[in-house]
Amino acid sequence: MNFCRVYLKFAIATMFLFVLTISSAQNLADFKEDGSTGSCGWAKQDKNGKTLPISIYASPNESSPSKTINHDSNYYWVVEKKGTWVKLRATGGPQFLNGSLVGWVKISQLQLGAFRNCN
Repeated sequence: MNFCRVYLKFAIATMFLFVLTISSAQNLADFKEDGSTGSCGWAKQDKNGKTLPISIYASPNESSPSKTINHDSNYYWVVEKKGTWVKLRATGGPQFLNGSLVGWVKISQLQLGAFRNCN
């Protein structure tokens, strides 16, 4: 009986941490593009490892995307955040965080990581 209680407490704590981890990326504080703040972002994958599409918008809160990228294996600089939206710039080239503008993406479509992941 005691084992069941310990197992149940462990399972509840694990679920809590899992939910907290998933929601933490969306709860990042907003930041402006200034050339030094941000992270690396790339398309999420489904449980089979298939890359999910990314919808690109010209500005946050638009009703329809300007384009959708399927099977995207690129990494992007996440240079600005407004609510549930992030601004992406292309990686590559000599300037750190100053690649060409890709557009705005809902943060829920991306996996975020440290800058070193974009190399």
